Amino acid sequence: MSKHGFFSPIAEYDGFDYASGRSFWRRRSLPSLLCEWLGEWFRGVRAARIGYSTWLYVQCSGGCMIPMDMLNWDTDWID
Repeated sequence: MSKHGFFSPIAEYDGFDYASGRSFWRRRSLPSLLCEWLGEWFRGVRAARIGYSTWLYVQCSGGCMIPMDMLNWDTDWID
């Protein structure tokens, strides 16, 4: 399986390097996102109970995840 097929278009904030002034992001795989969503669904999180797309919207709007097309072109990735 290709790397592009395994990873979703979602990135998660991983940290900031004060020496270089750059933030680092990690690509999230689709299976890891689905497992996290199912875990929150079983715990009864309201957004997860509504559905995967609603949960993902909440994670991207208020959490530490963001769609990859909203990042700068010179973003540093941790894989």
